[in-house]
Amino acid sequence: MSPNRTLQQRGASLMVALFVILIFGLLTAALARLLTDSGEKHAVEVLSLRALMAAQTGIEHRLQAQYPSGVWQSASCLQSDSSYSFNDEGLAGCRYDVHCQMVSAATSTGTQSVLRLSSTGRCGNDGIGSNADFAVSRTVVAEAFDGER
Repeated sequence: MSPNRTLQQRGASLMVALFVILIFGLLTAALARLLTDSGEKHAVEVLSLRALMAAQTGIEHRLQAQYPSGVWQSASCLQSDSSYSFNDEGLAGCRYDVHCQMVSAATSTGTQSVLRLSSTGRCGNDGIGSNADFAVSRTVVAEAFDGER
């Protein structure tokens, strides 16, 4: 090899090394973003399930108050709205809001009063303040009536 040729190639390996470092840096950044997105999706999924459980608990509490011991107490809502915030493990940081409404339903013998319960479970931080986090809500609707009429 001539001395002129080695002078012309000096620095070529530096360019290749910088290119390889740049590519690996971009791949690392992309993988880090992918892992962050995956973690956020998992957190939302867990909070969504907890919100659903809170909403179902609200329906069950209201039905138990309306039908203690499985007996129909009245053909009207005992109270229209109620809320509860959980402090126990599992649903800590969650709450439910239940709304009760009487509606009429057509049956083969006429019309019948139906109790419609709508419960919304909410979990997570609502984004207020500097500690903003995910907030999710799920709504469950149930209808109940006295089947003996």
